[in-house]
Amino acid sequence: MIWNGSLWHTAAANRTDAPRPALTINFCVGFVRQQVNQQLSIPRELVRCFEPRLQELIGYGLYAGKMGRIDWRPPADYLDADRHPFLDAVADRLQTSVRL
Repeated sequence: MIWNGSLWHTAAANRTDAPRPALTINFCVGFVRQQVNQQLSIPRELVRCFEPRLQELIGYGLYAGKMGRIDWRPPADYLDADRHPFLDAVADRLQTSVRL
């Protein structure tokens, strides 16, 4: 099934006692995504100084409570963490464009 991801969609109620597993796969073509990945280009030390609303606007919040997670956690959970599972893995390849 292919659908427009901006549409609201839902499944019918599961009226049985058995679980009903589902698999969703989403894809966004490269030319639709944002030009700058703020989470990778702005140092966490600087983002920690931002107001919570600005942190949300640059990608550290969740949309509708579920979209934008990292390992099932909101990105903001990693602002005060000693390690970040993705950023630490690619730290040697990142060139910081913003200096404190």
